[in-house]
Amino acid sequence: MLMAYDDKKFLSNRKKMVKNGYSLPPRKSLICRWAGAIFLFSASVLGISIMLSGVFPGPKVHCGDSGCTWSLRPSLLLDEDTMKTVQASPTTEQIFDAHVAHPWVRTGIIGVTALDKGPFALMLFSIGLALRRLGGKRREPLAEALPWLRRASLAAMIWAIGRPLSDSLMVSLLSPATPEGRQWAITVDLLDIGTALMLAVAAYATVWALEAGLKAQRDLERFV
Repeated sequence: MLMAYDDKKFLSNRKKMVKNGYSLPPRKSLICRWAGAIFLFSASVLGISIMLSGVFPGPKVHCGDSGCTWSLRPSLLLDEDTMKTVQASPTTEQIFDAHVAHPWVRTGIIGVTALDKGPFALMLFSIGLALRRLGGKRREPLAEALPWLRRASLAAMIWAIGRPLSDSLMVSLLSPATPEGRQWAITVDLLDIGTALMLAVAAYATVWALEAGLKAQRDLERFV
C-alpha cells in the first residue's frame, strides 16, 4: 500500500511538472521582453533602411564643431579602391551620380540591399519574437519560442550565403559608371562564410534538440 501511494504521489507531481513546463521568474521574464523589443525595433529600423536605400543612396553624416551635417554621396556604395578612384575627380563622380540617379539603378540598389540585409533583419525579427514569447505569460512559452529561433537560424544561414552574391550584384550594377567600366566579380571569404554557417547550424541543431525534448515531454504527459 505504501509503494502504491508513493507511485501515485510521484505521478501526481510528475503531471504538475509537465503541466507547468517552462517558466521564468518575473524579473528575468521582464528582461526577456525588453530584449525582444530591442531586437524587434532593430529589425524595423533595418527594414526601413532597406526600403529607403534606393531613395537615399550613400548617406553620409559629418559631425564637427559647428554641428552635424547630412548629405548623399552614392560613391560610398562602392568598394574602397573604386570609391577613391571615383571621388578623385569631380567629373568622374558626377558621371557616377548621374548613373545612380536612373530609376532602374535605384530599384536595383533596393533589391541588392534587401538580399544583403533582408535575411539579417528577418533573423533579428525572429529572435525578438522568440524572446517576447519566452518572457510572456503563456502556457508553453518555450514551445512557442523555439519555432521562431529555428527561423532565426535559417535566416542566418541565408544571410551568410547571400552576402557574397549581393556584393557581386552591387558591383555589376554600379560598375558601368566607374573608370574601370562594367565588371563582374565574386568575392568570397570562406572564413567569414564558414564561421557564420557553423554558428547558424549549431543554433539550428540546438533548437532541434530542444524541440525533440519537448516532444518527449508531451509524450510522457499523455502516458502518465
